[in-house]
Amino acid sequence: MGGIYIIENTLNGRFYVGSAASFKRRWQTHRGHLRRNKHGNRFLQNDWNKCGEQHFRFMEYEPVASRDVMLDRERQYLLLFFDNQRLCYNIRPAPNTPGYTGRPCSPEARAKISAANTGRIVTEAHRLALSESHKGYRMPPAQRAKIAEAHRKIPRTEQWRRRISAANKGRRNGPLSSETRAKLSDAHAKTVNATLIAPDGSEHFVERHIRNFARKHGLMEAHIAAVIRGARKSHRGWRLKVHDVDHANVPVEPDRVRHADGSCA
Repeated sequence: MGGIYIIENTLNGRFYVGSAASFKRRWQTHRGHLRRNKHGNRFLQNDWNKCGEQHFRFMEYEPVASRDVMLDRERQYLLLFFDNQRLCYNIRPAPNTPGYTGRPCSPEARAKISAANTGRIVTEAHRLALSESHKGYRMPPAQRAKIAEAHRKIPRTEQWRRRISAANKGRRNGPLSSETRAKLSDAHAKTVNATLIAPDGSEHFVERHIRNFARKHGLMEAHIAAVIRGARKSHRGWRLKVHDVDHANVPVEPDRVRHADGSCA
């Protein structure tokens, strides 16, 4: 439902008059621009920043079904309320886009817009400005659900599926090489050099991957890592041996066992 709406500042009584085919979407657009400090009306933006979002309310002033009548009614209200921004925030005493609300863009105009933007270089400063404008903004759950529902309704043709499949072949979804797997393993695995004492008194040298050691001996990786860091005294009877020598610089074989009698296996 659409028509004439008013955005009112409840602290000082100032207001903005506009028209929209959908009250809900128009308020979301206004609010999004105001939250990012990007609204086209500087008077409304300044009061929003100064007074705070909680002091503004959106009112569905007059529901109107016809677009032509809607613009005519907006023009009448602006002629009545416009006072050069003393109380009315509007900058002009007429609708911003008379005759263009809901008007589809012609193929020729679309082609011109596309040609104007093709090859356009976005500067690093522009990228940073865009990044800053979006920081802190979180899409409402209702809007996320609506977008997800809209995507679920998009027909997935066989041609579309083949195109997506061809685009992903040989990329991330493809088989990983042994070199890539090794790099990923090294990046994600916790690496240490430590000696652990088992419940039976035998000593185990742990070199590099805690995950492999934990799996081999039926231990929990996070808990045995806490033992090695000194954040936990023991885990399932396994405890850290206090060294007199820094074993991090001593070349040892991984996961060798030293028994209580001094023999190694």
